[in-house]
Amino acid sequence: MARARIILLGKLPPPYIGPAIATQVLLSSDLKEDFELHHFDTTLNEKVDQMGRFGWNKLMRSWRGYRKLYHLGRSTKADLALVPVSQTTMGFLKDSLYILALRKAGVPVLIQLRGSQFRNWYESSSPITRRWVCFVLAKTEGVIVLGEKLRELFAPFFPPERIYVSPNGADFPALQNHTNSLFPELRVLYLSNYLPGKGFDTVLKAMALLK
Repeated sequence: MARARIILLGKLPPPYIGPAIATQVLLSSDLKEDFELHHFDTTLNEKVDQMGRFGWNKLMRSWRGYRKLYHLGRSTKADLALVPVSQTTMGFLKDSLYILALRKAGVPVLIQLRGSQFRNWYESSSPITRRWVCFVLAKTEGVIVLGEKLRELFAPFFPPERIYVSPNGADFPALQNHTNSLFPELRVLYLSNYLPGKGFDTVLKAMALLK
């Protein structure tokens, strides 16, 4: 039986940022055993300090990318495309054109949100932006969120059965017993912003429980 063909959109490192690492995790996972994966790299920034800045080269790469993605969809006759969406106006506009290019190529689209502020951004946006969001989301099959509590973010746009939960994570080897090793304590590096939504307080509480 032929494997389902999936187009996976996303950035790859460098720079080493969350979304790029998430894409790398998916591509290196066991999904490739069950699906025929086709990756489409959406990277526009070579360095972190280029993010959020306008550039003509970035604009031209974007337009070429939409055409390239359309032809990829047509040539692979993919069964599904997974498109991560942004929760900012310019970011969502960029991502929405990926969605429309894929739909024009006849590829069903499933979106994924790697965040928790989509509803706040949507409700604070202009009426024109909100209409555009509704128009684009109506052309997709559903959405993946990172936790059960995030289902409500897309309640106005999708019925419950089209909102899927896939927690963040990766496959890591089991930690070996290090009691007799050179490292008597387990050291954990937390690499993120000190914002409540990033969960640093949860990490500290979890470490206290583990102790």
